[in-house]
Amino acid sequence: MMKRSFAFLFMIFILTACSQGSVEVPETDHPYTIISHAKEPVLSFVDLETGDVLREETVDHSLSYMAQLNDQQILGTNQIEEDVFLFDLENKTIRPFVTIGQGLTKIEVDRQTKRVFISDTKQNVVHVVDGKTGTMIKTLEVGDYPSDLLIDNKKQRLFVLSREAKEVAIIDLVNLAIVNQFPIKDNSSGLYYDGRHLWIGGHGAIGELNSYVQAYDPDTGFVMKEIEAGLMPIGIESDSSQLHLFFLSHGDHTLKKYNVEEQRIVGSVEVGQNPNYIAVFEDNVWVTNLDSDSLSIVDAVTMSIVREIPISKGPYAIIGQFNE
Repeated sequence: MMKRSFAFLFMIFILTACSQGSVEVPETDHPYTIISHAKEPVLSFVDLETGDVLREETVDHSLSYMAQLNDQQILGTNQIEEDVFLFDLENKTIRPFVTIGQGLTKIEVDRQTKRVFISDTKQNVVHVVDGKTGTMIKTLEVGDYPSDLLIDNKKQRLFVLSREAKEVAIIDLVNLAIVNQFPIKDNSSGLYYDGRHLWIGGHGAIGELNSYVQAYDPDTGFVMKEIEAGLMPIGIESDSSQLHLFFLSHGDHTLKKYNVEEQRIVGSVEVGQNPNYIAVFEDNVWVTNLDSDSLSIVDAVTMSIVREIPISKGPYAIIGQFNE
C-alpha cells in the first residue's frame, strides 16, 4: 500500500513538473511593465523609466489577455487555449491555473474577495473562479460573445459587454447575479467607468464604421454623452486625476485626449499601425501597435511622442507596474 501511494504521488509530481515552465525575469531596480504578444508566444519586459526593452522571453503559451492576481502573480490566456495560466514573477514559473476550454477573453480580478472573473465567448458565460485555489465557484449565463469585463470596486459590480448580443449586463458581486442589462451599439468594445458614466467605444456595424465613444448611465442604460473620437475607438483610459480621458482608435491610428470638464477633445497624436491597447503610467500613455511591432510612449500633457520602441511581433496587452 505504501508503494502504491508513493508511486501515485510521484506521478502527480511528474505531471505537475511537466506542465510547469520556467520564465526568466529581468533583474532590475527600476519599475517595469510586461507586454504580451498576439502573433507569437513572447512576454516582453520593458523599463518604465527608460523605455528600454529589458528582456523578451519565449514561453510555451501565448498570454494575449492578462490580469494581476496580486503583486507577484499574473493570470493570462487567449482564445485558443483551454487553460488559464498563472505566471509567478517571484518563483519565475508559469503553469495552468484552471482548465475551462477555448474561447476565453477578458480576465478581471476582485482584489477584495480574491475571485477571478473570466469571459467565455464559446459558452456565452462568465466563469467565477477562486483566486486562491483555482476552483470553479459559479458560471453565469450572459449575452452572446462576452468580450469584455470591468469591475466597479466601489459598488461591487461587474460590467459584462456582450458584443454579438449588443448589450451590457451588470452582475452584483455580492450575490453573483445579474441585476441589470441595457442595449449598446453594434460591434462595441472597450469599457471604462469614471464613477458615474460607463464609457464604451467600438468598431461599428459592418459597412458603417464607428467614430464615437458613448457615455452610458449604467443604472438606466441611457446614452448621456457621445464624443467623436477617431475611427474605431477601442481603448479608453484616464489620467490619475480623471480630469482627462484618452481614446485609442485603431482605424486611423490615433490617440486623442478628452477634457472631462470642458467636454471636448484637447489633443491628438498619431501612433503606430493597428494600435490595440492603452495604459497610463504617471505622465505617459503607453500604446501597443499590433502591426507596427512597436510601442508608442506619448507625453500625456503635450500629446507628443516621447519614444517609439521596436519590439517583438504583435504587441498586444500591457500589464502592471512591477518591482516598485
